Amino acid sequence: MKTMLISRIMVMIKQKGFIISMTAMLFFSISSFIFYAKSFEGKDTSQIINGVNLLATSARSIFIGYFEMIFPFICIMPFSFSYITDKNENNISVIALRSDKRKYYTANAIAIFIGSFLILFLPLTINLILNLSTFPLNSMVDDTNMNTFSSVHINEYWKKYIFADLYVTKPVLYNILFIIIPSFFSGIVGLFVYSISFFIKGNKVLLFFPFYIIHYLLATFENKFGINIYYFRYIIPLEVVQDKSVVFFILLNLFMIVFSFFTIIRKSGSDEL
Repeated sequence: MKTMLISRIMVMIKQKGFIISMTAMLFFSISSFIFYAKSFEGKDTSQIINGVNLLATSARSIFIGYFEMIFPFICIMPFSFSYITDKNENNISVIALRSDKRKYYTANAIAIFIGSFLILFLPLTINLILNLSTFPLNSMVDDTNMNTFSSVHINEYWKKYIFADLYVTKPVLYNILFIIIPSFFSGIVGLFVYSISFFIKGNKVLLFFPFYIIHYLLATFENKFGINIYYFRYIIPLEVVQDKSVVFFILLNLFMIVFSFFTIIRKSGSDEL
Protein backbone atom coordinates (compact mmCIF):
# COMPACT_ATOMS: atom_id res chain seq x y z
CA MET A 1 0.00 0.00 0.00
CA LYS A 2 2.79 2.40 0.94
CA THR A 3 4.62 1.71 -2.32
CA MET A 4 1.43 2.21 -4.33
CA LEU A 5 0.66 5.48 -2.53
CA ILE A 6 4.14 6.87 -3.14
CA SER A 7 3.84 5.81 -6.78
CA ARG A 8 0.50 7.58 -7.21
CA ILE A 9 1.79 10.75 -5.54
CA MET A 10 4.81 10.78 -7.85
CA VAL A 11 2.51 10.40 -10.84
CA MET A 12 0.32 13.22 -9.53
CA ILE A 13 3.06 15.81 -9.05
CA LYS A 14 4.11 15.33 -12.68
CA GLN A 15 0.58 15.92 -14.00
CA LYS A 16 -0.16 19.19 -15.81
CA GLY A 17 -3.24 19.70 -13.66
CA PHE A 18 -1.24 19.65 -10.44
CA ILE A 19 1.50 21.88 -11.85
CA ILE A 20 -0.95 24.42 -13.29
CA SER A 21 -3.11 24.60 -10.15
CA MET A 22 -0.11 24.89 -7.82
CA THR A 23 1.47 27.56 -10.03
CA ALA A 24 -1.80 29.49 -10.19
CA MET A 25 -2.21 29.47 -6.40
CA LEU A 26 1.44 30.45 -5.83
CA PHE A 27 0.99 33.34 -8.25
CA PHE A 28 -2.22 34.35 -6.49
CA SER A 29 -0.66 34.25 -3.02
CA ILE A 30 2.57 36.03 -3.92
CA SER A 31 0.75 38.65 -6.01
CA SER A 32 -1.42 39.47 -3.00
CA PHE A 33 1.66 39.99 -0.84
CA ILE A 34 3.42 42.13 -3.47
CA PHE A 35 0.31 44.27 -3.93
CA TYR A 36 0.09 45.12 -0.23
CA ALA A 37 3.85 45.58 0.07
CA LYS A 38 3.78 48.16 -2.73
CA SER A 39 0.63 49.80 -1.33
CA PHE A 40 2.24 50.39 2.07
CA GLU A 41 5.67 51.35 0.73
CA GLY A 42 6.90 54.54 2.42
CA LYS A 43 3.99 54.73 4.85
CA ASP A 44 4.29 55.10 8.60
CA THR A 45 3.70 51.84 10.48
CA SER A 46 0.63 53.42 12.10
CA GLN A 47 -0.98 53.51 8.64
CA ILE A 48 -0.14 49.94 7.69
CA ILE A 49 -2.74 47.20 8.11
CA ASN A 50 -1.90 44.53 10.66
CA GLY A 51 -0.24 41.54 8.98
CA VAL A 52 -2.79 39.13 10.44
CA ASN A 53 -5.53 40.81 8.38
CA LEU A 54 -3.82 40.42 5.01
CA LEU A 55 -4.18 36.74 4.14
CA ALA A 56 -4.72 36.44 0.37
CA THR A 57 -8.05 34.67 0.88
CA SER A 58 -9.40 37.20 3.41
CA ALA A 59 -13.01 38.22 2.78
CA ARG A 60 -11.85 41.82 2.41
CA SER A 61 -8.91 41.10 0.13
CA ILE A 62 -9.16 42.82 -3.25
CA PHE A 63 -8.30 39.43 -4.77
CA ILE A 64 -11.06 37.42 -3.08
CA GLY A 65 -13.33 37.59 -6.14
CA TYR A 66 -10.68 35.85 -8.24
CA PHE A 67 -10.24 33.14 -5.63
CA GLU A 68 -14.00 32.56 -5.46
CA MET A 69 -14.12 32.29 -9.24
CA ILE A 70 -11.32 29.71 -9.60
CA PHE A 71 -11.91 27.65 -6.46
CA PRO A 72 -14.52 25.21 -7.93
CA PHE A 73 -12.07 24.33 -10.70
CA ILE A 74 -8.66 24.56 -9.12
CA CYS A 75 -9.40 22.12 -6.31
CA ILE A 76 -10.14 19.26 -8.73
CA MET A 77 -7.31 19.87 -11.18
CA PRO A 78 -4.43 18.22 -9.28
CA PHE A 79 -5.49 14.58 -9.71
CA SER A 80 -9.27 14.12 -9.74
CA PHE A 81 -9.17 13.17 -13.44
CA SER A 82 -6.74 10.29 -12.76
CA TYR A 83 -9.27 7.44 -13.03
CA ILE A 84 -10.43 8.52 -16.49
CA THR A 85 -6.83 9.11 -17.58
CA ASP A 86 -5.72 5.68 -16.34
CA LYS A 87 -8.73 3.98 -17.91
CA ASN A 88 -8.23 5.67 -21.28
CA GLU A 89 -4.57 4.64 -21.26
CA ASN A 90 -5.35 1.08 -20.01
CA ASN A 91 -3.19 1.67 -16.94
CA ILE A 92 -5.77 0.26 -14.54
CA SER A 93 -5.68 -3.18 -16.19
CA VAL A 94 -1.90 -3.27 -15.91
CA ILE A 95 -1.98 -2.13 -12.27
CA ALA A 96 -4.67 -4.72 -11.44
CA LEU A 97 -2.48 -7.51 -12.82
CA ARG A 98 0.54 -6.40 -10.79
CA SER A 99 -1.21 -5.49 -7.56
CA ASP A 100 -4.51 -5.57 -5.66
CA LYS A 101 -6.89 -3.15 -7.37
CA ARG A 102 -8.24 -2.15 -3.94
CA LYS A 103 -4.81 -0.75 -3.18
CA TYR A 104 -4.92 1.22 -6.42
CA TYR A 105 -8.29 2.85 -5.70
CA THR A 106 -7.40 3.56 -2.06
CA ALA A 107 -3.93 4.93 -2.83
CA ASN A 108 -5.35 7.01 -5.66
CA ALA A 109 -8.01 8.47 -3.36
CA ILE A 110 -5.42 9.41 -0.73
CA ALA A 111 -3.14 10.96 -3.37
CA ILE A 112 -6.06 13.00 -4.73
CA PHE A 113 -6.92 14.33 -1.26
CA ILE A 114 -3.27 15.22 -0.63
CA GLY A 115 -2.92 16.98 -3.98
CA SER A 116 -6.09 19.05 -3.61
CA PHE A 117 -5.12 19.88 -0.02
CA LEU A 118 -1.58 20.97 -0.88
CA ILE A 119 -2.46 23.32 -3.74
CA LEU A 120 -4.08 25.62 -1.18
CA PHE A 121 -2.11 24.82 1.94
CA LEU A 122 1.40 25.49 0.62
CA PRO A 123 0.72 28.78 -1.25
CA LEU A 124 -1.40 30.21 1.58
CA THR A 125 1.20 29.21 4.17
CA ILE A 126 3.84 31.05 2.14
CA ASN A 127 1.53 34.07 1.92
CA LEU A 128 0.98 34.07 5.70
CA ILE A 129 4.71 33.79 6.44
CA LEU A 130 5.46 36.70 4.09
CA ASN A 131 2.72 38.83 5.69
CA LEU A 132 3.77 38.11 9.25
CA SER A 133 7.44 38.72 8.56
CA THR A 134 6.87 41.98 6.62
CA PHE A 135 3.89 43.85 8.05
CA PRO A 136 3.52 45.07 11.65
CA LEU A 137 1.70 42.74 14.05
CA ASN A 138 1.01 45.39 16.66
CA SER A 139 -0.90 47.71 14.32
CA MET A 140 -4.41 48.68 15.41
CA VAL A 141 -5.40 49.32 11.78
CA ASP A 142 -7.23 46.95 9.49
CA ASP A 143 -8.79 47.30 6.05
CA THR A 144 -12.03 48.72 7.44
CA ASN A 145 -10.07 51.90 8.30
CA MET A 146 -11.18 51.50 11.92
CA ASN A 147 -9.25 50.86 15.08
CA THR A 148 -9.33 47.08 15.43
CA PHE A 149 -10.56 47.31 19.02
CA SER A 150 -12.98 50.22 18.64
CA SER A 151 -16.55 49.52 19.79
CA VAL A 152 -17.88 50.04 16.24
CA HIS A 153 -15.42 47.57 14.78
CA ILE A 154 -16.11 45.03 17.52
CA ASN A 155 -19.88 45.16 17.07
CA GLU A 156 -20.02 45.49 13.28
CA TYR A 157 -17.22 43.14 12.35
CA TRP A 158 -15.34 40.73 14.53
CA LYS A 159 -18.29 39.67 16.70
CA LYS A 160 -19.84 38.36 13.48
CA TYR A 161 -16.74 36.45 12.35
CA ILE A 162 -16.63 32.67 12.64
CA PHE A 163 -14.26 31.84 15.51
CA ALA A 164 -14.41 35.51 16.57
CA ASP A 165 -12.83 34.88 19.97
CA LEU A 166 -9.88 33.12 18.38
CA TYR A 167 -9.41 36.05 15.98
CA VAL A 168 -9.14 38.46 18.91
CA THR A 169 -7.03 36.35 21.28
CA LYS A 170 -4.80 34.40 18.86
CA PRO A 171 -5.00 36.01 15.40
CA VAL A 172 -2.06 34.06 13.96
CA LEU A 173 -3.69 30.78 14.95
CA TYR A 174 -6.92 32.11 13.44
CA ASN A 175 -5.10 32.58 10.11
CA ILE A 176 -3.58 29.10 10.30
CA LEU A 177 -7.04 27.65 10.93
CA PHE A 178 -8.36 29.43 7.82
CA ILE A 179 -5.54 27.94 5.81
CA ILE A 180 -6.35 24.43 7.02
CA ILE A 181 -10.16 24.71 6.56
CA PRO A 182 -10.18 25.60 2.82
CA SER A 183 -7.31 23.17 2.17
CA PHE A 184 -9.20 20.33 3.85
CA PHE A 185 -12.40 21.29 2.02
CA SER A 186 -10.49 21.36 -1.26
CA GLY A 187 -9.23 17.84 -0.55
CA ILE A 188 -12.79 16.64 0.07
CA VAL A 189 -14.03 18.25 -3.16
CA GLY A 190 -11.18 16.64 -5.11
CA LEU A 191 -12.12 13.25 -3.63
CA PHE A 192 -15.82 13.81 -4.33
CA VAL A 193 -15.22 14.59 -8.00
CA TYR A 194 -12.89 11.58 -8.28
CA SER A 195 -15.70 9.31 -7.05
CA ILE A 196 -18.08 10.85 -9.60
CA SER A 197 -15.57 10.09 -12.36
CA PHE A 198 -16.45 6.38 -12.02
CA PHE A 199 -19.81 7.17 -13.62
CA ILE A 200 -18.50 9.35 -16.45
CA LYS A 201 -17.26 7.74 -19.62
CA GLY A 202 -14.22 9.28 -21.22
CA ASN A 203 -14.83 13.03 -21.20
CA LYS A 204 -12.80 14.74 -18.46
CA VAL A 205 -14.38 18.14 -19.09
CA LEU A 206 -17.65 16.87 -17.61
CA LEU A 207 -15.93 16.55 -14.22
CA PHE A 208 -15.77 20.33 -13.92
CA PHE A 209 -19.56 20.47 -13.67
CA PRO A 210 -20.68 18.43 -10.60
CA PHE A 211 -19.13 20.62 -7.91
CA TYR A 212 -19.59 23.81 -9.92
CA ILE A 213 -23.33 23.08 -9.99
CA ILE A 214 -23.29 22.78 -6.18
CA HIS A 215 -21.26 26.00 -5.99
CA TYR A 216 -23.70 27.86 -8.25
CA LEU A 217 -26.88 26.56 -6.64
CA LEU A 218 -25.76 27.38 -3.08
CA ALA A 219 -24.67 30.90 -4.09
CA THR A 220 -27.93 31.47 -5.98
CA PHE A 221 -30.08 30.10 -3.16
CA GLU A 222 -28.35 32.31 -0.60
CA ASN A 223 -28.73 35.43 -2.75
CA LYS A 224 -32.40 34.73 -3.32
CA PHE A 225 -33.45 33.75 0.19
CA GLY A 226 -30.78 35.41 2.33
CA ILE A 227 -29.82 32.23 4.16
CA ASN A 228 -26.09 31.79 4.73
CA ILE A 229 -25.60 28.32 3.25
CA TYR A 230 -23.00 29.26 0.64
CA TYR A 231 -19.97 27.13 1.59
CA PHE A 232 -17.49 29.82 0.48
CA ARG A 233 -18.41 31.99 3.48
CA TYR A 234 -17.05 29.33 5.80
CA ILE A 235 -13.65 28.76 4.21
CA ILE A 236 -12.36 32.36 4.19
CA PRO A 237 -11.25 34.52 7.15
CA LEU A 238 -12.78 37.85 8.19
CA GLU A 239 -16.14 37.00 6.66
CA VAL A 240 -19.06 38.72 8.38
CA VAL A 241 -21.85 36.16 8.70
CA GLN A 242 -25.13 37.34 10.20
CA ASP A 243 -26.71 33.91 10.55
CA LYS A 244 -23.96 31.36 11.00
CA SER A 245 -25.29 28.23 9.29
CA VAL A 246 -22.17 26.25 10.12
CA VAL A 247 -24.24 23.09 10.48
CA PHE A 248 -25.10 23.15 6.79
CA PHE A 249 -21.41 23.51 5.88
CA ILE A 250 -20.59 20.51 8.08
CA LEU A 251 -23.40 18.50 6.47
CA LEU A 252 -22.10 19.37 2.99
CA ASN A 253 -18.67 18.03 3.98
CA LEU A 254 -20.18 14.88 5.48
CA PHE A 255 -22.27 14.26 2.37
CA MET A 256 -19.24 14.47 0.07
CA ILE A 257 -17.11 12.31 2.41
CA VAL A 258 -19.76 9.59 2.80
CA PHE A 259 -20.59 9.59 -0.92
CA SER A 260 -16.91 9.35 -1.84
CA PHE A 261 -16.16 6.64 0.75
CA PHE A 262 -18.94 4.28 -0.28
CA THR A 263 -18.49 4.91 -4.00
CA ILE A 264 -14.77 4.13 -3.82
CA ILE A 265 -15.39 1.04 -1.65
CA ARG A 266 -18.02 -0.19 -4.10
CA LYS A 267 -15.79 0.44 -7.08
CA SER A 268 -12.77 -1.28 -5.56
CA GLY A 269 -14.88 -4.36 -4.80
CA SER A 270 -16.57 -4.64 -8.18
CA ASP A 271 -15.41 -6.81 -11.07
CA GLU A 272 -15.40 -3.82 -13.43
CA LEU A 273 -12.12 -1.88 -13.55
